[in-house]
Amino acid sequence: MSYSDEDMLMLSGIQHFVFCPRQWALIHLDQQWKENGLTTSGAIMHSHVDDPFYRPSSSHMTVVRRALPICSHRLGLYGIADVVEFIASPNGAFLSIDGNTDCWRIFPVEYKHGEAKESQCDIFQVVAQAMALEEMFHTQITEGALYYGRTRHRIGVSISEDLKRQVSEIASMMHSIYSSGILPKPSATMKNSCKSCSLKDICMPRQSKMVGTYLKEAFE
Repeated sequence: MSYSDEDMLMLSGIQHFVFCPRQWALIHLDQQWKENGLTTSGAIMHSHVDDPFYRPSSSHMTVVRRALPICSHRLGLYGIADVVEFIASPNGAFLSIDGNTDCWRIFPVEYKHGEAKESQCDIFQVVAQAMALEEMFHTQITEGALYYGRTRHRIGVSISEDLKRQVSEIASMMHSIYSSGILPKPSATMKNSCKSCSLKDICMPRQSKMVGTYLKEAFE
């Protein structure tokens, strides 16, 4: 399946969707957003990373691109990759980078302000970026990385076929919910995570009953 430009969803939303489909839908269906300490610090960090005019020093072996626009019509996702490293390699894609025509291995790096999470939500975002870059440059990407600002540590991500399959399924679910226009119900397993969510006051996870049920109980 190939999605049209009009049907594309934001790739960065995959991290929100894996964390909580309701949070993702509140942002992308209802256009709701609210800052808290975590989102603000993340925005500050990305303001330094996502500068497409900043060109860090590159050698003849590695070229670094920041804020690179990417998209995948197969996934129906588009966005901005924080950092993409083009590393000279005989096994890479034949590309012209900064006027240098060579074989380049493509290595996406996603920046996060906090620290590594137990869930795979950040990993799925890197995998989705890799899949978009594969489609754009007609190559295969087997590795990427996550850089966490709190620990100042880069963690490698192996781009496996199983992870790609999961990302494809997640993207399909995102499109299905977006097309339905129906807000998912709060998850009973998300109560602890809700405390750190900037949308908890909008989401009202404890008020998850249908309006009819709520009114019926209120007047009985």
